[in-house]
Amino acid sequence: MWWLLGLAWALPSVDQAVPGEVPRPGDAAVVIGIEDYFLLPDVPHAARDAAAMEQFLRVTRGIPGDRIRTLGVGANREQIVDAVDRMAALVGPGDTLWLTYAGHGAADPATGEQVLLGADAQADALSFQARSVPVAELESRAVAGGGQAIFILDTCYSGRARGGADLIEGKRFAVPTYAQRGERVTRWTAAGPSEWSSPLEAARHGAFTYTVLGALRGWADGASGSPADGQVTIAEAHAYVLRSLGELDITGQRPVLDTPADLVLSTAREPAPDLSGDTAVLGRLLGPVPASPIPTVAQLRPGPGVDPSARGPYTQRWAPHRATLRTGINTAAFGGLVAALSYAWFRSTTPTEGTFTAQQVVNITGGSIFFTGVGVMGLSLLPTRQGPIVPQEASP
Repeated sequence: MWWLLGLAWALPSVDQAVPGEVPRPGDAAVVIGIEDYFLLPDVPHAARDAAAMEQFLRVTRGIPGDRIRTLGVGANREQIVDAVDRMAALVGPGDTLWLTYAGHGAADPATGEQVLLGADAQADALSFQARSVPVAELESRAVAGGGQAIFILDTCYSGRARGGADLIEGKRFAVPTYAQRGERVTRWTAAGPSEWSSPLEAARHGAFTYTVLGALRGWADGASGSPADGQVTIAEAHAYVLRSLGELDITGQRPVLDTPADLVLSTAREPAPDLSGDTAVLGRLLGPVPASPIPTVAQLRPGPGVDPSARGPYTQRWAPHRATLRTGINTAAFGGLVAALSYAWFRSTTPTEGTFTAQQVVNITGGSIFFTGVGVMGLSLLPTRQGPIVPQEASP
């Protein structure tokens, strides 16, 4: 319990949006967060993902509240299509329709086309086709009014839930390496082919959504190597998300960005925090951790004919869980401090035989916290083959 509390303290909140400097009253948005599926596994924290995204779009991006449509419990195919059609009709040339989605995705078993699942989808292939909506269809509808579209999708298409379980037991879906994207559409997805999108329990968000929201608060400004200027571009945001997932030990997930242009997503200036685990309860006990290499734009956008899935999303090597290790050290230090202070405070107390004194109670509490921290430190050192994400060399 103590180490989970310490890790939660170490991660800054992204739920209260920071004001942006340049409002976009001509934009519109559809925000979808389907946490409770009728007949499929639930998606942890999808409702919180949607609420935080709505806050970003309204407060930071500056979209008027009456131009944002939010769908949650029970959202099905018909409601999703209707919301996109209504909001797209409001967006003309020069403005943007945003669609953010947290929920289940899959690949059409017949065509491999990427689809988003409505809340009433069932655990069989025919239902996936009937009660889902293809991403490509939504993209076509999103630009029907003449504007551009940005899709931020915290889902995967491998037929697995956010926790990694199969949506259809024993079934994997063939996911094409490349998917067709319409003109004037940016698609940013939480995971690559055959990967799955992870939850970040300490933040109570999807890992992709958490890092994206952080990037758009200003944390990513300058992340792609350009000087910080108060504007977060999509290249900067994507570079920041890739780096931050590695710092958070989310190793089996490499988001995919497909965009025709380098767009400015937000105008916010919140300084970037340290997400590597150093900012835990009692401070930097191990000293600073070197920052992960920041991918270049060339590394983020493979050239023609290059299959990124063949290179693998991460290096296969052992690495300790740095955030957990630091949390365990901080917890053990806190417990030892409690025990030491109790001894100093009550050292003049003479225990009565057969009874507990306040000193003994506090000492037992401090000792318990100390040994809990030691246990967490040990768990953090268990071997894992999935080391931090290491950007691949740029393709020729």
